[in-house]
Amino acid sequence: GRGRLLDILQRRAEALGVELEFEREAAATDSDIAAADLIIAADGIHSATRSAHADIFQPEVHRGRNRYLWLAARCPLDAFTFAVKPTPAGWFTLHAYRYDQERSTFIVEAPETVWRTAGLDTASPAASVDFCQALFGEHLNGARLESLPGHARGSEWLNFNRLVCKRWHHGKVVLLGDAAHTAHFSVGSGTKLALEDGIALANALDAAIHGSESIDTALARYQAEREPAERRARFGITTAPPLAKRKAHGAEGKPGREEEEEADRDGDERSAESQELTGLARNIDVHDRSPAFSVRALL
Repeated sequence: GRGRLLDILQRRAEALGVELEFEREAAATDSDIAAADLIIAADGIHSATRSAHADIFQPEVHRGRNRYLWLAARCPLDAFTFAVKPTPAGWFTLHAYRYDQERSTFIVEAPETVWRTAGLDTASPAASVDFCQALFGEHLNGARLESLPGHARGSEWLNFNRLVCKRWHHGKVVLLGDAAHTAHFSVGSGTKLALEDGIALANALDAAIHGSESIDTALARYQAEREPAERRARFGITTAPPLAKRKAHGAEGKPGREEEEEADRDGDERSAESQELTGLARNIDVHDRSPAFSVRALL
């Protein structure tokens, strides 16, 4: 799980002589940090470092129109689980995956109109959890869903903010992971993209240190290499046209430019009828639970 991965990375860093500090707010303007040759800001979607230089990094934030609730359960799933359920108010979607040996994340999502019609806009956190428990209980193996009070995502229904920066570096500050770009949780690639950012940045810096190019040139090369990967992840989730539009385009379902632009603007508003699952994983087991359905991706 993620905790195990962090432990491996931390022990490797210590073995290389890296001094680790925890439970400390850090800013690029801190005297001991500002003296560094390079500052890597991997401080997430709410990056204080990026915000301090917003005029240079030029972040663009697109607020999604779906609502989602981030929950957890003591239920170790053996595969990524995607499920869609109808209700009198409309369709709700579940994205679930294990994050350690004993627990899994359960994210429930719905269009704003469906969320309001279901009365969840005025429901208490406990009532929202109970609603999700009743709706997707078959995937919990008897476990109970839990909200995450105190967590950054809290226990509220949120809108996903898709963030993309035009510049990923400035002077000796460089952005990495969610600080530079976000990936919708349905893609399941946020950590993967961040790790690949780190590998690409390390390779670019290594080439600069052992070559003749400047650090600034290396940082520009890092962004140039990673931007296409970020766009591919975003494109795959934001430009799949709804089924109604796909039918209008014919058997191949190729969207026109107008549909692509609209899909990019409204990337996370995907009702159950418009879910595009092609290529989600190498091995997919689809269980027909008509009129609802679920998918488990064995990655």
